[in-house]
Amino acid sequence: MSPLSDNHVLSALNWSIHDDPTLQTEVDNCLKRTDWDHICEIASQCNGGQPCKVLPKCTSGGTSLARLLEFQDGTYWVVRVHYGLKLILSPYSKPNTHTPVPRIFAFNLGDVQPETAAFVLLELLPGNSAMDEARGYDKTDWGLIPRQHRQTLHRSLAAAHVQIASARLPLIGTVSRDTDGNFTVGPIPGIGGPFDTAASFIRAWATNMRYPYDEAYLRKYVPSHFLDEIIKGNDEFPKRLADLATSGKYFTRAGPFPIRHADLFHQNIIVTKSFDVLGVIDWEGACTMPWELVDLPSFIQTVPRLINDPNQYDEAGQPIDPDEIGMWADEKAYVEMVREAEDTQDLAGIVHLFVEGKMGLYGRALDYFENK
Repeated sequence: MSPLSDNHVLSALNWSIHDDPTLQTEVDNCLKRTDWDHICEIASQCNGGQPCKVLPKCTSGGTSLARLLEFQDGTYWVVRVHYGLKLILSPYSKPNTHTPVPRIFAFNLGDVQPETAAFVLLELLPGNSAMDEARGYDKTDWGLIPRQHRQTLHRSLAAAHVQIASARLPLIGTVSRDTDGNFTVGPIPGIGGPFDTAASFIRAWATNMRYPYDEAYLRKYVPSHFLDEIIKGNDEFPKRLADLATSGKYFTRAGPFPIRHADLFHQNIIVTKSFDVLGVIDWEGACTMPWELVDLPSFIQTVPRLINDPNQYDEAGQPIDPDEIGMWADEKAYVEMVREAEDTQDLAGIVHLFVEGKMGLYGRALDYFENK
């Protein structure tokens, strides 16, 4: 894919700075401390010596600011500048896969010159994030994406998801690239590693992870008839999950292991006007994971019935709420697209929801898996 040189596409970019005071402070600091002239010099060197300038058009994310660069011949690149002074270059171009991701032209990790802003020069994908593209539509149901475009997004994202999972590495850990362009697997912050088996990863995870909310918070929001069971389930969940891994019933699939995008959400999926996926961005925090923990995109995955209030389902185990019925149908269709097993998806969702602090009956969930 060549650098973009279409002014019509450029004018269609719905880029903006999100209305968040904390994020705005990060953006302001980033704009002030970044040596934009130096970045343009590097971009020019990487593009045959063509003069380059930074355009005002920019957009913000959780960890970085993106701005447009324009070259003399009318082509455009993107520079993503990290809010911090150091960047872990993540797998934009992954080994053994054709996942649609922007091409990298140059980067500065911030480790050689720590006083210089960490940045990466990228190909401009000619589209908007699914979140920004959806803003022009009225919301009619539970989903952010308009119903008439949802199947297109899900089907093209499923193809990308399969490609992401096809990029496999021999160890479990944080995936990055070094200055020579080689892919490396390193420790996961707060857990350790890298790990050569799924079971060893789960045991380390269980040693270091706890439910993120305390008992006082739970007492404020959890119905009284579930309170004691939920508190007990949360307390026991890490150890019981480790015991499940040790039992040999789960987390037995050997490597190589698939890559999991840490935030596969609307804002990190670039789409066309018709919601076909052009690329997946913002790979910071990407890790290789056990196959059992490769879950669905967060906006498609529903809360597994195993940790939810049983009263929300009928005698056949189907949801009662009309919106939940629709979400289940979307999830089932997506699962069929990527041909993943239902139980594996449930276990992955339960583990990730525990880390995020979703309230649920985690003890009952592990009762199911332990006795299956």
